[in-house]
Amino acid sequence: MKLDKLKSINCFITWMPVEEESGHVSKIPSLTGQPFDYAHYKEPGMLTDYATALARLESTPLLHDGGIGVCIPTGVLVLDLDKCRDPDVGTIAPAARTIMDECKSFSEISPSCNGIHVWCLANLPAGYHKKKFMRDGQSIEVLVPGSFCTFTGNAIGVCSALEDCTEYVSALYVEAGIQRTTIPNVYLPPSNDPLLHCRHSPGTCPYGLKAIEAQLIEVRTVKKAPGRRDALYTAAVSLGHIVAGSGQITRDQVYDALRPMGMLVNLTRGQCDYYITRGLERGAHKPVFRDCAPKNVKLLEGLPTKSERIF
Repeated sequence: MKLDKLKSINCFITWMPVEEESGHVSKIPSLTGQPFDYAHYKEPGMLTDYATALARLESTPLLHDGGIGVCIPTGVLVLDLDKCRDPDVGTIAPAARTIMDECKSFSEISPSCNGIHVWCLANLPAGYHKKKFMRDGQSIEVLVPGSFCTFTGNAIGVCSALEDCTEYVSALYVEAGIQRTTIPNVYLPPSNDPLLHCRHSPGTCPYGLKAIEAQLIEVRTVKKAPGRRDALYTAAVSLGHIVAGSGQITRDQVYDALRPMGMLVNLTRGQCDYYITRGLERGAHKPVFRDCAPKNVKLLEGLPTKSERIF
């Protein structure tokens, strides 16, 4: 695939840098660059072709410190080689250079200038997921379709097109001892929306929906695995107060909303049920009673519409 062909696909979106408490800077999709105004790139209408995303980047001052990213399309994979390049002199670690030479596919310098992204074509069987492992001392992260990846277009090497690396990537998984999963580790709700059943349940009030949506956002924005478990448990505690009190939401609605969201951030179904159950039990010890919904409640949109991993 020629690079221009990739750029013509509606899979691009702008991103903004967000510094975490640890000092690490994350690249978060955003259309405006405003603080906390993050874009959920799997929603319809968020993704554009490269030219449109570039125009937005150049015309939005708050995005000038950011860049352009890609929701990796079907049939494309990215090998993210971290900390393999000296940004001052441009030298590349031998292990990373070997991977580039073996793939013979388009490669670019990452936004930090100390990493490399190898873009390639690959059609792996079902059961292969985003993975990170070491090879000859080099960190390799395989980003599968649906994953978010930054895109600079700052080419390195002589390859200008995306080449088929299916066999090569499959061999990497085998070499790393990673096996295909026979059961998907994520749950796809029939509606693609964790709140659909909740929104259409008889008697559900806007206040209850607002409470669920607020907790879903809290779970979705956590990126570290321990934090995800804590966020899911805390969300269940908060909603458990309402379930045990005024009853504006039910236990089933909490499970239907939190379980898919937990699995979308890579928790297993068993983990989700465990932390939700514990949280609901804890929340029941302190019921919250609310007689009426707040005025002018506006239900939030922007929930993930697919089961691929996010960020």
